[in-house]
Amino acid sequence: MPLPLDLTPFEMFLLGPGAQGGPMTFIIRLILSGPLDPAAFRVAVDRAVAEHPLLGAHVAPCRRRGFRSWRWVPASSKGTYLDVAGAEVPLKFPAGEPFDLATETGLRIWVRHGDGSVDMRFQFHHACCDGTGAYRVIEDILCVYDRTINGPSSRAELRALDRRLLVRRDQLKVNPMRLLARLRRNLLILPRRIVRFFLEKLAPLRSSGTARLDEDAARRVPDMPSHTFDKSLTKRLREAALAGGGSTNELLLRDLLLSLRQWNADHGGDGRSRTLRVLVPVSLRRQEDDEMPAANVVSMVYIDRRAAAMDRPSELMADLAREIHYIRTWQIDHSWHRAARRLRYVLPMFSSLRWLAHRCYATAVLSNMGKLMARAQLPRRGGKLIAGQLTLEEIHGAPPASPYTPASFSCHWYAGRLGLTLNYRRQHFTAEEAEALLGCWVDRLRETAES
Repeated sequence: MPLPLDLTPFEMFLLGPGAQGGPMTFIIRLILSGPLDPAAFRVAVDRAVAEHPLLGAHVAPCRRRGFRSWRWVPASSKGTYLDVAGAEVPLKFPAGEPFDLATETGLRIWVRHGDGSVDMRFQFHHACCDGTGAYRVIEDILCVYDRTINGPSSRAELRALDRRLLVRRDQLKVNPMRLLARLRRNLLILPRRIVRFFLEKLAPLRSSGTARLDEDAARRVPDMPSHTFDKSLTKRLREAALAGGGSTNELLLRDLLLSLRQWNADHGGDGRSRTLRVLVPVSLRRQEDDEMPAANVVSMVYIDRRAAAMDRPSELMADLAREIHYIRTWQIDHSWHRAARRLRYVLPMFSSLRWLAHRCYATAVLSNMGKLMARAQLPRRGGKLIAGQLTLEEIHGAPPASPYTPASFSCHWYAGRLGLTLNYRRQHFTAEEAEALLGCWVDRLRETAES
């Protein structure tokens, strides 16, 4: 057991000023068909989550070099919150959306089942793990469930985990020669990017200002707008990206930027003079990290574009492709992570300066999760995972949203289809506005595929 463990700078960021006054949590929703065995599912949750120590831990204060800091310690509570009930029972948070990691662990699960369908919601605290780690936990739960149901005849295989790898979850392995080769270029470019990150005046996403979140609504587990394209349109989007000289990822980013510009223009914002910024999480996992339990092994990059510079979509696509190639070649995606590590002993000194977080650093977030659970060792039918008598039909999930970045988008592929999800601040957008905002991106992509 690797606990106790000191929190990494990124984990501290998610618990401190980086939270921007909002709960740094995200929800993943699974829609399944078939009958559920509640007892077997409880067994699966207990056994699978036990292999991921940070999801069975509390955060406790400690002293580091004379400053107050925090560390992960074994939980003293009963474990994972699990609420299994019939389809008619409302979904409610036990004590509000935020977690108190001092007294509870960082995963909650709700299951509603009946009439041959199952709706599962998994809420993770981002300090405990990133999206990749979260989907690994879900994969393990489904594998253990299948083995509990089918016994020796089960074809499910749990991929190996090594808890000892958690101690290096914020360590980057860098080739010294490659580091020297890019050092001069980074010394010239990075200060400018850092200054722009903090000083650039951004265009926040506009809303009607009519959203209200009363106490009862705040207790309800929210639905997230989502859309899944059929296989034909998914294929046409891939072909459109190739024809435009880029990847599907770059096409999705371009059309999101265009959609955000259009949204602000349609809702009374300054549609052209300000900068739109999309924050993109980037996984830093390497092949040797494959057996690491759920954790945060992630950094961030940002993509800035002035709204007035996006009038020619084909040129914007080529420009984004060049920038993303540059980021990958010179490992700019490692820079935020390295800067946070350099501040490991400084961050505790500034943990009370929450005014640092009271501004907009990104218009929106876009997380590309790739092919979800592609390596899961479970039976499949038509590309869909099968666990016991359950078939996983759809998956929806998106990163946390915050008061100053109220919209977080996610894209993924599952069973050969592209899916989009939006997580949003319910204090900023009404449910109808959130559906319309995601719809703006969907319509733009459909237009791209059909042009």
